[in-house]
Amino acid sequence: METVLEKMLNSVLVIPFKKDLISRLASLCDSYAETINRHNVENCTSAFLCGMTNTGLRSYILQQYSERHSENVELPPIVYNVLSGYVIYILIVDEDDQYSETDKMIYSLIVRNMMVIRKNSYSQLLAPSFITSLYPFSDLYRKDESHIEECSDKQIVPDIFVHESFEDMEVTLEEDHFDEIKQLAQQAAKLKYQELINDIKSKDIEDPFVLAYYAADMLAVTPEWKYVDDNPVKTLMNILPVDRRNIKLKNIKVKLEDSEWHTSYDTASKSSLLLSYIGGSNVICEMGELQFTSIEFAIYMYYEFFLEELITD
Repeated sequence: METVLEKMLNSVLVIPFKKDLISRLASLCDSYAETINRHNVENCTSAFLCGMTNTGLRSYILQQYSERHSENVELPPIVYNVLSGYVIYILIVDEDDQYSETDKMIYSLIVRNMMVIRKNSYSQLLAPSFITSLYPFSDLYRKDESHIEECSDKQIVPDIFVHESFEDMEVTLEEDHFDEIKQLAQQAAKLKYQELINDIKSKDIEDPFVLAYYAADMLAVTPEWKYVDDNPVKTLMNILPVDRRNIKLKNIKVKLEDSEWHTSYDTASKSSLLLSYIGGSNVICEMGELQFTSIEFAIYMYYEFFLEELITD
């Protein structure tokens, strides 16, 4: 992993650091990664992607470096932004079992969501070649979680259709019934989700951007089985009309404010930049100038809604 940090730092430094210093910084980042929560991850992400100051990581590095090596270290501000990115890389890509798959998925979503601020300005990213490796984890996790449980040992179906109770069936639910019941619940959830899709399509919503917001909201928030859809992007594309118009976010916000289909949300994640902007919160000033097609807007909104659902459950 030290090699990764070295490459990340070399992409922004004119004079490369000595390997001993890189090794020390990598070790400190490893230790920091073991202590942080979602809020710290969001701070690391905003520092890496948006150039914000990460006071938590900076204080940790300065204090721990002094304590471990009995000397102070002076680093350019941009280095702390890169170190923030390296911490995220550790948390998502490192195969160490101390980081749960669920946490990695959430951290991957945070990166995906906050990348919206760099839409059409990728040249401003630090070490961009390392960002793409942070994306796939959330999609892979979704695919693993969205499959229907296999169960060949049917102990409840089809008898349940001709009886009135488990007692009537002479069945006492035990652990070995779980897979079958879970499969039934998942199959029911899939059918209910298709009904939700059909209901969204039936709504008389003429503006594609209002429909994009409403569809993303309903698909992310409504299902009890959060991973019922293994490909929400494809689902959104099937719902929305083909519309290649690009509209600024500040104009989309006006459309939503004038619509009966808009519901405001109090965001829990710092990475929900679009929801925060639409809700009137003070976020990065250039947000309103970002341009979206309706399908782009729907996809970004879906993942913000989805993450908000995960962290507020």
